[in-house]
Amino acid sequence: MLKLVIAIAVAGGAPDLPGPQWDGRTFRAYADGSAGVSFEVPMSEVRVEARHFDVPGKAAHVLSLIGPGGVEVAVDVWNDAREPGAFLDAELPFLKSPGSSTASVVVAKRLPALLIAQPRTPSALALRTALFSVGGRVFRVTCALADDARARAVFERVLDTFEVRR
Repeated sequence: MLKLVIAIAVAGGAPDLPGPQWDGRTFRAYADGSAGVSFEVPMSEVRVEARHFDVPGKAAHVLSLIGPGGVEVAVDVWNDAREPGAFLDAELPFLKSPGSSTASVVVAKRLPALLIAQPRTPSALALRTALFSVGGRVFRVTCALADDARARAVFERVLDTFEVRR
C-alpha cells in the first residue's frame, strides 16, 4: 500500500480540489465509523479516501488524505494486538531502511508510539511514520511527503487529534 501512496504522490497526485486554498490554520473533524477512528484534517483543499478490507494479516482500513500535491498522509489500521516494536519487526521491517532513525514519542497526547524517519534518497521520497497500538489494533500514520511543510503540518495535526473510537 505504501508503494501505491508514493506512486500517487510522485505522479503528480490529485486534480485541483474545489474550494478556497487552505490557510494552514483551520481544521475540521473527520470520523470514519468503519475504521473506528477520528482526527482533524484541513478545512479546505483536502479529500479523504477510505478503503476497508477483510483480508487476514493485511491492513483492514486505509485512509488517504489527498491534498493539492497528491497523497499527503495515509492512515493504515490492522486488527492486531502486537506492540508497535514487535509489529514493526515482523510486518514492516522495510521501514528500517539505511539512514532511517527511530524514536519513542507520544501521539494524541497520551499514546506511546514509534516515529520512524526515512530520509529522501534518489529513488524514494522522505517519509515520516508513526506506529502505535490501542485496543487490539495497530495504527500506522505516514507522512508521504515529509519534505513538504504542508504535508508535515497535516501529519502532525492528525497525530495530535487522533482518537480511537472502539
